[in-house]
Amino acid sequence: RHCSILMAPTAAELAELGPDGRAITDLDAVAPKPFVDAFFNRFCAQADNKTCFDCTAKNPSWASVTFGTLMCLECSGMHRRLGVHISFCRSVGMDKWTYRQLYRMAVSGHKRARAHWRASGIDAQSQEIESKYLTPAAVKYR
Repeated sequence: RHCSILMAPTAAELAELGPDGRAITDLDAVAPKPFVDAFFNRFCAQADNKTCFDCTAKNPSWASVTFGTLMCLECSGMHRRLGVHISFCRSVGMDKWTYRQLYRMAVSGHKRARAHWRASGIDAQSQEIESKYLTPAAVKYR
């Protein structure tokens, strides 16, 4: 039941996602590490999420909570330089995550983010990070 958050649950379903079987009443509470690890094991195993969203590096271990995408260490540094008001980054394995942040990841992912950029006429992997995340398409996706 822990990983059902990947299905983009409704508000009613979200209440059943607590790691101990109880309802999540505070979405801004820190999720327990085993819950976070189970979430990212499933999320990172999805075919579209196995490489960095911004380059071709495999097995990304950082995430942009803002965009719901995964990235490599190098690209995470570029995201951090943009500022948290543009892209809020977290380590998949080292940082604490709230239920709200996990939900943002669950409802996005690389497939959905790439489709948004493509529909806006932007190739998500070929455009420079510094310019891609400052476009009107990025502002709309946030």
